[in-house]
Amino acid sequence: LSEFTQMTCWLLLGEKEPLARAELPDGKSVCFYTLMPLHTAERDFALDKGILALLRRFDERGVYVPFDPDRPS
Repeated sequence: LSEFTQMTCWLLLGEKEPLARAELPDGKSVCFYTLMPLHTAERDFALDKGILALLRRFDERGVYVPFDPDRPS
């Protein structure tokens, strides 16, 4: 992503209700997503064990979405 971080890829997550979608006055809808940077090891873990296992591990360790370029893997 940058020479200033060890993170190398992105995880795109769709939001759950009630934040998944908003209806605009003109009838159009907007979908909301969360974009989270990942370390290569985290991506590999998700590919091997699944996204839910990665998210559970993040939850156990208090990892949250706001970008922290110095967050350890």
